[in-house]
Amino acid sequence: MCNVQSLPGMSGRIKLIGSDGSVLNEADTPEIPNDYYDCVSPFDRSCGTFNTNQFQSSRNPQCPKDGFICNDGFGSIGEMASCVDAMNCAMLTGMTVVYPDGGRTSRMNDVILFLRSMIPHHQNAVNMAKNLLASGEVDCNPTVLEEGPNGDNAACLLEPIVRSIINTHNVQIQDMQDLLDSFYVPELKQCNVTVEESCADPRSLFGVFAALFAGIGVVVGLT
Repeated sequence: MCNVQSLPGMSGRIKLIGSDGSVLNEADTPEIPNDYYDCVSPFDRSCGTFNTNQFQSSRNPQCPKDGFICNDGFGSIGEMASCVDAMNCAMLTGMTVVYPDGGRTSRMNDVILFLRSMIPHHQNAVNMAKNLLASGEVDCNPTVLEEGPNGDNAACLLEPIVRSIINTHNVQIQDMQDLLDSFYVPELKQCNVTVEESCADPRSLFGVFAALFAGIGVVVGLT
């Protein structure tokens, strides 16, 4: 059974194997409390992501009804577009937070605002990296992707970058969550905002919001 709230950090069971290849302890001990872990929806499983199913634009009133990914009519559209669209909605929702946290100095409120906003920003980077890994597009195979500008295979260059994003950002997410715990404030304190703008409108706030992706090397084209 799963819960919508995850236990911070990671845990797992290690099975030791003897010299003959047999498992030394067949019993699944110690018990792992499954009720602390999120269920993975079919949508997240297909995207390789975490907790983005409810942020599909058609389901979430806090994100633009037409989504974040606009089609200019050229080129083929893969499954990644719908996945990234949900990730962006999750990040926008996560970064729309209440400020300030009552009874604290402005400097402390600024730190809390940073942490509450940066955690979903990092989670989006992890989801995007995991999505690209799951697609197989960065498998280091010289026969798959074209060469990079210096004659290097693009996938072989990109794969370690993507894995580094996952590893470093997950550690930083846990550190920031621990800091919020030490301040005795909740991680989630979000505003509920209904959004009607479409990504077809370049004057909408989402044209500005796209600049946030520069920190993780993503460009979103708005038309």
